[in-house]
Amino acid sequence: MSPISLIELEHIRLMQARKHRMRVRLVEWFSIGVIALFGVIQVINFIASVWL
Repeated sequence: MSPISLIELEHIRLMQARKHRMRVRLVEWFSIGVIALFGVIQVINFIASVWL
């Protein structure tokens, strides 16, 4: 096994890890967005029930 192919393998592993981290971050942002949206809906419902 030549050292060049080892370096290429390491590079591929690094790229895959970076892609995986980006996907994890997207999932985190999505879940935060869903929780925030749910909170906003609760607040709107509360204000509506107080005003009406």
